[in-house]
Amino acid sequence: SGPPSSGGQGLALAEPRGGIYIEVDDFKDLLQRIEGVEVVVPVRTTFYEMTEVVVREPGGNTIAFAGKTEARGT
Repeated sequence: SGPPSSGGQGLALAEPRGGIYIEVDDFKDLLQRIEGVEVVVPVRTTFYEMTEVVVREPGGNTIAFAGKTEARGT
């Protein structure tokens, strides 16, 4: 009658999750638009010259937004 479980505890499978990477033209505008959204990875600059932020949408999926890093002093 069903598969065995340890200590009466069944295995809990994780809900499926996904992620997406979106490049935007105006990163400053994006930051204003995502105000109040759960940030998973704060704004960072990568070695490949992109500024990124990762957020979680209501379904639990992560969305990474990126924009080309502005030249310093501009």
